[in-house]
Amino acid sequence: MRRGIGILMLLCLLSVSAWAQYSYNPLALHPVLEDDIMFRRVLTRVINLREKQNRPFAAVGHHIAQEIIWAVDSGYVTAYKYDDERMEVPLSDSTWRFQIAERDEYDTYLDMPMEPSNISVLEITEEIIFDKRRSRMYINILSLALVAPGYNKQAGGMDLYIARFKYKELAEYFRKKYEESNQTRCLWYNPQNNRRHMCLTDAFELRLFSSRIVKISNPDDLFIAQYPELEGNVEAQLYKSREIEYELMEFEHNLWEF
Repeated sequence: MRRGIGILMLLCLLSVSAWAQYSYNPLALHPVLEDDIMFRRVLTRVINLREKQNRPFAAVGHHIAQEIIWAVDSGYVTAYKYDDERMEVPLSDSTWRFQIAERDEYDTYLDMPMEPSNISVLEITEEIIFDKRRSRMYINILSLALVAPGYNKQAGGMDLYIARFKYKELAEYFRKKYEESNQTRCLWYNPQNNRRHMCLTDAFELRLFSSRIVKISNPDDLFIAQYPELEGNVEAQLYKSREIEYELMEFEHNLWEF
């Protein structure tokens, strides 16, 4: 009898564990129970590493793209195809090598990795959620993609979208290497005080980057640049991006106000 009760309790615990596993976003670094989420929007942002505010992410000898390449090569982080937003099928080793390979002026594949400075754009996908249980807004970066602007010479000099990564894996890798290296790897370079550099994970958590919204979840799954009324009008696209930013800030303010 007792054995039967024990087996029943074990089955209940396993079922609860499985239920809990699927009740959280597995890509979120700070997961919130789905039933507690009152509001969610998914955004895509572009971080230009050549902007002055973003230079600490790409300091000489401490370029974030180089750290990510090392993370993949060492097996700590998995690379996925850029279009694989759910990140379910990893890139093969040969495909990864091709994606990060240096190319000459004739677009010939060279057996050496490209210069990290060519990877001057990061594209992050994040979710903004409001946790009704804690009455708090959370921003979870879900994925990060590396982009080399103008590097896809075979496509007429278009941007090369190298790969997509689970931010949760990157955050854990950045923290691990930062601590193991005595704060000399995976760091956000502090130009004002070289004694106070910061782990890349903390820099992202503190939002120490300048970015522009290029997409917000919508029924047609369109980027802002693809909106019919905005196509070809760069100024209007920038205005729309800023407008979305302010609308989200106002929404959060109103939640607290009322």
